Amino acid sequence: MGEDAGRGFGPHKKAYPAEKWCKQDNDALYISVKALSIAWGNDKRYWRLTDVPEGIENDQSAELLQVNWLDVSCKLDCSKINYFNQPEPKTYEIFWVIKFNVDSFGWHKAPVKFTVVSEGKKWQKAKKLEQFRKDDRLVEIPGGEFTVAPGKNTSVSFGLSETKTNWWKGNIVIAGAKIKPKNE
Repeated sequence: MGEDAGRGFGPHKKAYPAEKWCKQDNDALYISVKALSIAWGNDKRYWRLTDVPEGIENDQSAELLQVNWLDVSCKLDCSKINYFNQPEPKTYEIFWVIKFNVDSFGWHKAPVKFTVVSEGKKWQKAKKLEQFRKDDRLVEIPGGEFTVAPGKNTSVSFGLSETKTNWWKGNIVIAGAKIKPKNE
């Protein structure tokens, strides 16, 4: 994936500090692919960095060519990001911004597990991604939620994975993640 793809040596892309690779507007916080750890992300047989699909605020995307073992994650220190500095406790939703290429495959058989860990609480849900498929368009796939209380050093880890089956899957573009306040 190139020198700028991820930190460290070996096949796995290690995340840069997420706080440095976020962009925000009034409605959402956009998290760059650079802030994601991706298993096999430095191996050109499985992943490659691409330009960002139109309509997304991030600087790069990661195109999944094919993998058997999918594991993508991020960790945020919310106290270092102004977006989370609110006077009241607030719940946020995480969305994975993904584009299914026309020739994407394997997403109908293998449920992908979405996980969020924050303040000792763990949320998990498995979904077959085929239901979100809109050929050649970006979609936002819900990936969980977490709450930030004022004055508290909240950190959140979140990810998507599929490591239980031997099913090969591929040809999607991960454009990053998006966090926005939950409409309650």
